[in-house]
Amino acid sequence: MSYKYSKGNQIIGDLSGSDDANRNTGIDFEEDYISLRTNDNDVLVVSGSNVGIGTATPDYTLDVAGNIGVNQYIYHNGDADTSINFTDDRIRMKAGGMGFVGMHKKESSPHQVTVNNGNNNIDFVVNSNNNSNDPVLRCDASAASVGIRTASPIAELDVAGKIAITSEVATPTAPADGKGWLYTKSDGKIYWQSNDVSETDLTAGGGGSGISFDGSTADGILTYKDSDEATVESNFTFDAVSQTAMISGSLHLRGEERIIPTEFQTSAKRERSFTLRKHIQISTTTTNSWIDIISWQPKVVGGTSNPGSNEFWAAVSFEINLTGHYNGVGNSHRRMEGVVFYMGSSASSADGYNNDTSRDATAVPNFRVNLSGWATTLQYNLDNGSAQGFQGMAYIVIHFTRGAGNEGDNIYWDIR
Repeated sequence: MSYKYSKGNQIIGDLSGSDDANRNTGIDFEEDYISLRTNDNDVLVVSGSNVGIGTATPDYTLDVAGNIGVNQYIYHNGDADTSINFTDDRIRMKAGGMGFVGMHKKESSPHQVTVNNGNNNIDFVVNSNNNSNDPVLRCDASAASVGIRTASPIAELDVAGKIAITSEVATPTAPADGKGWLYTKSDGKIYWQSNDVSETDLTAGGGGSGISFDGSTADGILTYKDSDEATVESNFTFDAVSQTAMISGSLHLRGEERIIPTEFQTSAKRERSFTLRKHIQISTTTTNSWIDIISWQPKVVGGTSNPGSNEFWAAVSFEINLTGHYNGVGNSHRRMEGVVFYMGSSASSADGYNNDTSRDATAVPNFRVNLSGWATTLQYNLDNGSAQGFQGMAYIVIHFTRGAGNEGDNIYWDIR
């Protein structure tokens, strides 16, 4: 095939290849329009200032009616650090050189889509349909916080509005140590459960009762309202200056009481040195055997092991008052006080002693301090040959100290 070329504008019609027997592959010339055609299909079209691939009527500067393939990068012209990067099973997007989103199909699941995949100070924001409102969701990268309906979350999760639990569950299995559940059951109540706290009804007492804090005064005031009262009672006040709570009336405490010195500002110190007060109900018919009242032992913070071979020096003092009766036959009272010393680098170095006094109409329960390794257990024994049942209460006060030595600052008291 040969052509004759000439200078200047030429007026010619459509062109087709002489080797194309059907004459349906060629170039189609129209007004402001050129089309490369194969088998009567428009493959590449220039229409005015638009280019079309796979379409005869391109609507945009480049209009592709089909798939586009690239080896790796798509760049923004004149902006070399803004791109889409394709590699095997992975897509990464950058704007201004900062990676902001990526998708990676890994060798095994779970695969992941990552926002702020370049670990930059980029917040992920989801707006509502009303620009005057705070965003529906904001992930604050600099504060590592998530805000819902707030642009400035002040905690790991900050919800400016209601929180709903819409699915009822049965009592779940306790979670791992350091974790907890918040859930609702078919009774409509809210419950909390952790590795160390059994299922607890957070709505117990309900009916409108509650304690609230009013910070409108300099010291602040705690107020209490019963379910049948229209107004609050200001008989529970808190002085923020002296850090003192004042109660006008009786205090009923259910459970144990821990008294912690105000100078102990950290959780570690509060776990090492405090006073424990509690009541324990005693009810048994077993005679001439030692029954546990309460036990404790030092353990290493963050685990369950004992101090091991490292030195640990501490002292724990205690006082027990036991009062009761033998099936109504006779009343009994016994008091014991004592101390347990932990001295040195082995459990066998622990030592304890006690004094006790009693007044008993029939037979007196005996007390003892039982040392087993690092564990200490306070026990009682009816020591009553007539095998009468004993019913009573033990009131216990124990003073736990911080301790010293190589493990002094790494120990907490495990109480059972």
